[in-house]
Order: sequence, then structure tokens, then C-alpha cells
Amino acid sequence: QLVHKIVREIPGAFKIMTMIMSIRKKFRNIEEEISLAGINAGDYILDFGCGLGLNTIPDAQKVKKQGKVFALDISPQAIEIVKDKARKNELENIETLLSDCNTKREDKSIDIVYSSYGNG
Repeated sequence: QLVHKIVREIPGAFKIMTMIMSIRKKFRNIEEEISLAGINAGDYILDFGCGLGLNTIPDAQKVKKQGKVFALDISPQAIEIVKDKARKNELENIETLLSDCNTKREDKSIDIVYSSYGNG
């Protein structure tokens, strides 16, 4: 709730969070994280707190057309960035969800829940 309130009510908060995520990206090995998470072709992944899509795009490439990535975030700006990256990368297996935590998905419809940036 606190992160949601910050993003919604503090001017410039999303821009600051974007800068932090971009810096954090330099210290991560996303391919290793995907491997450790056990993500494979055909999986249905929930990228909880997807932020700028730093994991969403590689996840979607890994699950291929047989799988799907649900990119969930509370920030409309983040969702628009992920949609734009999906278009630019010609990835049709990404579904964005603007929500704090409700995926509106049936039980057992997601194989892996992945959260690098989501804060509960």
C-alpha cells in the first residue's frame, strides 16, 4: 500500500523509482535469475511488480510463443513502458495487468511467480 501511495501521490516518484531500477539493472544477471527461477518454454509467468519490464522481456523470450508472461504493476507509467517494449520486441506473449496484486487469473493458471521489484 505504501508504494502505491507514493507512486500515486508524490510528484516525480515514478521517475525516481525508474532511475533506481536502471541503476540496479547494472548489478544483476537477468539470465542467471531466469535460470535459477527454472523458467522454460511454455511456462506461464507472473512478473509481480514488473516495473520497467527488465525481467518481463527476457522472460517472454524464454517462455516463447507457447508460454505467457503476465506483467503486473501498480504504476500506469510502468505498464505503458512494458507495453511499448513488448511492441518494439514483437512479443505477443505479454499481458499487462494494472493492479496492486489481483491478477484475476484462475487458480493454478500460473507456473511461476517472479518478483524482482515488487514490494508487498
